Amino acid sequence: MSKTTNTFLMSSNDRFQIDDFRTICDFIHENPFGILVSNASNLENIAIHLPFQLEDCGDEIVVYAHISRHNPHIDQIKDGKQALIIFQGPNAYVSSSVYGHPNVPTWNYQAVHLYGNIEFLTDEQLDSHLKDLVDTHEKKRTSPLSFESIDVKMIETYKKDILGFRLLAYKSEAIFKLSQNRNKEDFDNIIIDLKKERDTSRVAEVMERLQKD
Repeated sequence: MSKTTNTFLMSSNDRFQIDDFRTICDFIHENPFGILVSNASNLENIAIHLPFQLEDCGDEIVVYAHISRHNPHIDQIKDGKQALIIFQGPNAYVSSSVYGHPNVPTWNYQAVHLYGNIEFLTDEQLDSHLKDLVDTHEKKRTSPLSFESIDVKMIETYKKDILGFRLLAYKSEAIFKLSQNRNKEDFDNIIIDLKKERDTSRVAEVMERLQKD
């Protein structure tokens, strides 16, 4: 498979476009709950919200997930089918009242789109995916749960009701629109303003990290 490419279709401003593989993969690691979008036979788009596990970030990006076999959208998950996964980070309304000059308000956000083909997992691959998913998120806890400590019979029972799959991305798009086009004074004022609200403070934190890079 050819290396994943970035075609920048989400924004016309080059300053917002991200093509660094490591940055894209780090973003997926931090924001693993994505939206899988596929087409039904009548060309209607279908979206499913799922936690994804990033497995590979070398010459290509590969993400793993699983879905309940009872999900009404299961018929759209076909081996070899093309699909889109959308990952979104923190976002916030930006008021132009904090600028040092007249302008219009805007919106800051981060988003990654992965386009690829779905491949079903073998039973062994599904076991590995489930273990990796649990271990990744449990390690952040004070008293992490060990996947091996879960009753094997219980896991086998649940596995009968899920379908594991992975998406091998052939194209990626990444946009981090974080006021990179503003002067330093406006940029700093936006951070100060966004820190005032709990819901928007995460965007301010991301902007601060951008300032240090």
